[in-house]
Amino acid sequence: MKKTISSIAVAIMLTACGSSNNSAEAQASTSAEVKTDAESMGFQGKVKYADAPIYMLGMSRVGFDADGYINELGWAVENGTAKDIKNDDDGKLESFTMVVDECDEEVEYPTSISRDADGRIAKILFQDVNYTYEYDGSGRVATVTYQPNFDAEGVIVYRMEYNPEGEVAKVTRSYTDGSVDTHSFEYNSGKDTNGNWTKRVERLNQNGEDWEPRTEERSIIYY
Repeated sequence: MKKTISSIAVAIMLTACGSSNNSAEAQASTSAEVKTDAESMGFQGKVKYADAPIYMLGMSRVGFDADGYINELGWAVENGTAKDIKNDDDGKLESFTMVVDECDEEVEYPTSISRDADGRIAKILFQDVNYTYEYDGSGRVATVTYQPNFDAEGVIVYRMEYNPEGEVAKVTRSYTDGSVDTHSFEYNSGKDTNGNWTKRVERLNQNGEDWEPRTEERSIIYY
């Protein structure tokens, strides 16, 4: 039976009231080519803000400095604000505290970005979820491991495949129970003057069942 996708198909796992914390170690990886944060996510031009890519899960948007490195993560969420913002010695965003309204009280989440020896993102801790990154030989994000601190069994691995234009053509989402979902994307709907997509068609196969295609749109602001 066909289904209509009425919301973003990516599973976004949010902290439940009273959840507990665990820790996860960052893992660095190497590749033949090193790109800026924006380039590794497929952006072209001097992007200042963009709706979060599919593998920046749970984040409403991502911001970049003029050099193409992340300087903002989801600060635009309606119930969240950032404080205690710190940069590393190279001026790249290193840590901040996310303050979120949960269950009628403010909850603080220490947030951090760890980088490998080449300066690429190795891990992001954001709102109690660890995102661990690996890259392909072209310097693009290849896999993201999604590990909630509050759910030891909730690991999800996202694997990206790219088309010849460097756009994400397919995302395979694997769960610890062995089930797999796939998101396939078509980019003939709309691009801006920098060549970044603003509209695309997503086709989801979830647990072996096809959903009706959905059109996804995003906004990008440039310097």
